[in-house]
Amino acid sequence: MYQGRLIIRFDDTNSTEEKVEYEHSIKENLLMLGINSSVVSYTSDFFDQTYEYAIKLIKEGKAYYACRAYGRYRDLAVAENLHRFEEMKNAEFGQICCLRAKNSIDNPNKALRDSVIYRCNLIPHARTGRLNFVYSVVKGKLTWFVDRGRVQGWDDPRFPTVRGIRRRGLTMEALKTYILMQGASTNFITLEWDKLWAVNRKHIDPISPIYTAVESLNKVKVTMSKADAYNLKEVPRHKKNEDLGNKKTAYGPTIWLDQADCKELELNEEVTLMDWGNTFIRSIEKNSEGVVISVQAELHLEGDFKKTKKKLTWLADGPELVKVDLMDYDYLITKKKVEEDDDLMDLLTPVSEFKTEAIADGNVASRHYPV
Repeated sequence: MYQGRLIIRFDDTNSTEEKVEYEHSIKENLLMLGINSSVVSYTSDFFDQTYEYAIKLIKEGKAYYACRAYGRYRDLAVAENLHRFEEMKNAEFGQICCLRAKNSIDNPNKALRDSVIYRCNLIPHARTGRLNFVYSVVKGKLTWFVDRGRVQGWDDPRFPTVRGIRRRGLTMEALKTYILMQGASTNFITLEWDKLWAVNRKHIDPISPIYTAVESLNKVKVTMSKADAYNLKEVPRHKKNEDLGNKKTAYGPTIWLDQADCKELELNEEVTLMDWGNTFIRSIEKNSEGVVISVQAELHLEGDFKKTKKKLTWLADGPELVKVDLMDYDYLITKKKVEEDDDLMDLLTPVSEFKTEAIADGNVASRHYPV
């Protein structure tokens, strides 16, 4: 679109937090999006240069050694700073020390109050071996969830990662469309999830086979008079897309409806069973708490579906049904934008993963169709 080059830069300076698998994951995500990079570079490729710049800043009085509280070290002589800097990089004691830029100690922006520009890390680096100095970076808060087992991994459907949202059902075409819709900008903006999923729906609706499921705990048995014995018929997987082929749909004298739909039924009412036809509700049995136990109905295929108010999804009882788990997810946190000082424990959504047992159309077990 812009005829530019993509340069991937891995800021791999923190050997404690960064892992090789993160790099591999990012590259895999880009390939899933159909994106090829022109150049791949690493901050660790420039360790020698950054070290030289550190020495230069100290000699110019623009950077100083500090340990814990920074105020007391601000006025150290250049020679003392250079000496402590060398000690810092060669000893474990240096892990609690750092090199600070001499900006301001009372800047309204806390990030600019003599910000940390170098620190020690004795953990071996994945690419260069031992890493003495690491450029200070903001640690990804997503790691917090992974390390504490709050999610299944980096591909958890609740995660805002490419692998996560792909596992939740987002197509790469929809993601690329959404990204291009944003345009180029130098500003940081907060985007709403619903807009992304709306774009995704436009992509998947025309190409997704349609199947039915009914919650196991809330299913209601409906006995149908004037219905043929249990049988299978071939029907399109998608009414508007013949390329998806056909599926086998079961019909029979006993069907399952959802409890919520059954509670809305009225005696002798005519309703439509989706993709089958109309039926009259002849009997509704409820328990003392108002829960529907069973329904008696009379099939009326001659009825006009245009004249009914209620269109119900259903499943014929029979050997074709399969048990499935329906998964749904909430946001991991209760706050739209996490601030640097926020404690994630205070923002956790108590329950963010929901599993519902259900029975489903047996065609969901088939993988012999395009997706």
